[in-house]
Amino acid sequence: MGLNNKLRAVAIIGLDMVDSYKALANYYNNKDYIIIGDGESSVEDDDLLTALQDRIDHNTRIDIIAHGNVRNGYHTISLQRGYVVYKPAKATKELFSILERLSGGNPLHVNLWSCYGDAAAKDVTSLSNGSLLITHSPAESPNINWVGPRLAKIIQKTQENNDKLEPLQNLMENLAAYYLNPFTISTYLDSELYSLSLIPNLISIFMDPVSELNSAAEKVNSFYIDLFQKIKDNGKAFYLKNINLQPTSFSSDEIENVLIANLIYYCFTGSFDKIYEAINILPHGDVN
Repeated sequence: MGLNNKLRAVAIIGLDMVDSYKALANYYNNKDYIIIGDGESSVEDDDLLTALQDRIDHNTRIDIIAHGNVRNGYHTISLQRGYVVYKPAKATKELFSILERLSGGNPLHVNLWSCYGDAAAKDVTSLSNGSLLITHSPAESPNINWVGPRLAKIIQKTQENNDKLEPLQNLMENLAAYYLNPFTISTYLDSELYSLSLIPNLISIFMDPVSELNSAAEKVNSFYIDLFQKIKDNGKAFYLKNINLQPTSFSSDEIENVLIANLIYYCFTGSFDKIYEAINILPHGDVN
């Protein structure tokens, strides 16, 4: 296929993710945006081969939404179902290796929305040199993100923007959506792994959410600058060109979503000391 057949976005939907599929289906109803999997049926290797062969590169945003787990130190992902029970979950690094082959060795931009996601951060080494992986939950915790609605907003913004954004610029413009839960940015350059983990601070968010978000943007920018200085002229990481990552402005809706999501996240993980501390520092009238 020619270069004009490259996809702009791909969503791979694992088993028992019907709600995410329903939230996203309309946004991927476009020749350049496709969904593989419907949240009920298995996603087989042949499905990936048919849909993605020679159609993905660093300009393609790839989102993987599936239940995950950790076995023997490796992240696994549930994509296939047997006749009665689940087939053994596929190691995430095996899925990444398939994507690497289908890309023809191009660097890729992958977002993994999965339980225990950060356990897969090291698996970026199974993608091509120069690839960027963003995982959306800690290595020790299930993923409680409302992926479908959140990702739908990001994809809608991408479709409205005719310019192709570099992966880190895309992240910066959607930072509030990413910052609802902890996430990690990982990249594989010249046989070296580079990572940045960002964990929202509930206390800082309650005291000054805009400052907290801007601080996260500064950390991403610093990570990018450090990364750019390490890039060699190898032809594989050319898309990580020297762009200026500007902190974005955050709407009141985005700030409210970050506050609520972080409160729920800390409740879910049992970090009640953080919650009590946050409540105690707020004026009584601000606590509902």
